[in-house]
Amino acid sequence: MEQKAYLGLDLGGTGVKAGVFDQTGALLGFGYKPYSPLVSGQGYVEIPIGEIYAAARYAVRKAIQESGTKVAALSIASQGQTFVSLDEKDQ
Repeated sequence: MEQKAYLGLDLGGTGVKAGVFDQTGALLGFGYKPYSPLVSGQGYVEIPIGEIYAAARYAVRKAIQESGTKVAALSIASQGQTFVSLDEKDQ
């Protein structure tokens, strides 16, 4: 029987971390991709969603590849008070 594995994804303020864990909590694979938040002259901080998305894809792929297993479930954590504005084309 194939072991169950679980993916944890952390969308942080400076990068994305992804970890694949077994049923006992042992780490099977890990991926990390940093990015640099943009700070405006007024002190607002922004991370373009495209950078977050690309970093998440990279980190997840690396963690799953390193683990050598299939993922049964996913949990996502993100920094607080976060939102993404969409334009008229939902982009």
